[in-house]
Amino acid sequence: SKEVSFAVMDYYFERGGRFFNTAHEYGEGASEQTLSEWVHERGVRDQIILTTKGGEDRNSPRWRSMHREDLLQDVDESLQRMRLDYLDFFVLHVDDGTVSIDEIMETLDEIKKQY
Repeated sequence: SKEVSFAVMDYYFERGGRFFNTAHEYGEGASEQTLSEWVHERGVRDQIILTTKGGEDRNSPRWRSMHREDLLQDVDESLQRMRLDYLDFFVLHVDDGTVSIDEIMETLDEIKKQY
């Protein structure tokens, strides 16, 4: 529940916790939404490090979604869901041997420059 989640994050933050980690896929976006609500209600965006992960979508036929368009969609959806214009870290959730390392790295570099 939102109340329990907020209580846990408050407890962590009050004791010095500043690193928050979620993923595009967790709870089909509910984790990012709850974290976002907490960050905005508490006004702590400038006091935390926020990480989310992308590249995995079990609802997609290509659930290991490391292609350029998939990663760009993941980061865009995460930013919109969290009402943010940047992330401190965007991490790949799984490996995908069907996509070249060059494509993945070029896409991550594009994300880094864009956000």
